[in-house]
Amino acid sequence: MKRKLLVGGKEYQIKQDMTVADKHYILAKNKNKKDTYVVIDLLFRDNCEIYNNIAVTNDYLQALDEWNSRIQTAIKSCKEMRERNSGSDIIKADEVEKLSTDTDINNKIIVIRESALKPEYRYPNKQIYLCTGGYGADNAAFGNSVICINLFSGEISRFNRNDILGILKQENTPEWVKLKIKKIQTQFNSSITA
Repeated sequence: MKRKLLVGGKEYQIKQDMTVADKHYILAKNKNKKDTYVVIDLLFRDNCEIYNNIAVTNDYLQALDEWNSRIQTAIKSCKEMRERNSGSDIIKADEVEKLSTDTDINNKIIVIRESALKPEYRYPNKQIYLCTGGYGADNAAFGNSVICINLFSGEISRFNRNDILGILKQENTPEWVKLKIKKIQTQFNSSITA
């Protein structure tokens, strides 16, 4: 990550930066004003930086405490999500149909490889996606990019085709995925297959 940040037309030098899940938690110091600190949540979406939850203070320890508190909250949230999924094992290769170079994965339920996920996201709900497109989704793939929707959270993500373990086999499809697919098919009058 870069070591400088521009917020409100002012330049800050990043002192602390920690990533948990999809957010960067940043503590930075104003370069031109003595003892002015900012704590920011930074999110990357569609090649754009989105700054949220900006706090400014003149007290370094207060800024450090705020920064640490945000990280602890994010860690707690990840632990809670993992605990909700503790009964489920990571989806393995024998539970999916392997992809060949000519496999079209558009409108298919795909499974992301465990190794392509951040450590805090390594559980089944973060593996199962609906492929919606991208240059790597077609059977005559001209690229590697695959755009998909996480069926549990609804978040849109981009993966490389080689991040995909395979297409989820019908017999291994969890009940919550089947219900979600029915809802999507009804809503968009589309055909989705596992």
